[in-house]
Parts: sequence; structure tokens; C-alpha cells
Amino acid sequence: MPPDLFDKKTTAEVKHSEDSVTKILRNHFNQGYTYRINNAFIYAHDWECDFFCVNSDGYALEFEIKISRGDFQNDFLKFKHLLFKKTDKKGILMPNRFYYVVPEGMVSTEEIPKYAGLIYITGQHMKIVKRAPFIHKEKRDYRKVLCDKFYERYTSQRREFAQLIYDMKNARKLFEKMQGYLTEQERSDLRLMGFLK
Repeated sequence: MPPDLFDKKTTAEVKHSEDSVTKILRNHFNQGYTYRINNAFIYAHDWECDFFCVNSDGYALEFEIKISRGDFQNDFLKFKHLLFKKTDKKGILMPNRFYYVVPEGMVSTEEIPKYAGLIYITGQHMKIVKRAPFIHKEKRDYRKVLCDKFYERYTSQRREFAQLIYDMKNARKLFEKMQGYLTEQERSDLRLMGFLK
């Protein structure tokens, strides 16, 4: 084979999504970290953590994933940035360290606030470009906070499931009443889906 075939770029730029970046973070922060959670409202009802974990020293880390520059710039409109800048943080529930996670080169270190760190994603790898300083060093026991959150999510999903069962029963009754108006193919399809006997 001609040598130029070997030189073809096999590491073409990967277009990342929040899910693909979360997977990379989850793999990287696997050993020595607990409560590895994505898309959770840990600190407030309007404060969603793209990825969150607690290290073996008991410090909480939040990761804000940004795939576009516009999304990155809009992030500074969030209230949490005012909290990060406060000089007296005593008693405020917030992470100990905060990172932006972006595709490599999308944001420079100069654009990152003093209280934040920066992680580049390249292909399936991550690299800490700027280590996040401590926003504060107060350690929290996240067990109760997370237990409450998971219980809330559990009860919410149970309610949604009960509503879904109710809706399916009503749909089945409706389809049974409509049988005379359905074609044989429609009846067959509804039987396959479990709506008709």
C-alpha cells in the first residue's frame, strides 16, 4: 500500500454531544470517586449539574459541559456564578471545585473565570488544561441531599408509571369500542402492541 494511505487522518475531529462527553468523564472519574451523577439538580431546583462526583477526600466537583461557544457564553447568566464570586461562602451549598469541559480549543484558559478550571476533550480522552482552584474547602455529607433527590425522582417516576398504566387501560377500552371501524391490518397491529386481544 502506498504510504499516504497510512497518513490519512484516522483521528478526524469527533463531534461530541453532552452524552459522549459525560461518558468520557464517567470513565475518567471511575476510581476513587463516589456519587458519579449526571444531569442532577443537587444544589437548587434551577441548578443542574451536567456531571457531579465526590473525590476520596470528600470534596465535591461539578463539571459544566459545553459543546458550543454560544452555550459557554450563556452559562455566565446563571445565578450560580454570582455565588461562586461571593467572598463569604459559609453555609452555601455549592461544589468545592468547578470545571468547564469543552472540545479542545473551543475556549481558551483566559476565558475561564478565576474560580473555575478547564478540561479539553479530544477524541475519547480528556486533559485538564487549567486545574480548578477551591471555591471553598467546606466538606459536606451528600448522602442525605442525594437520598432526598433520588427519593423525589423515585416517587415522581412511580406517579408517571401509574398514569401510564391508567392511560393504557383507557386506550385499550377505546380501541375495543372502535374495533368495528378498524381494518384487519389495524386490528393486527393493535394486537401486536397489546391493545387488543
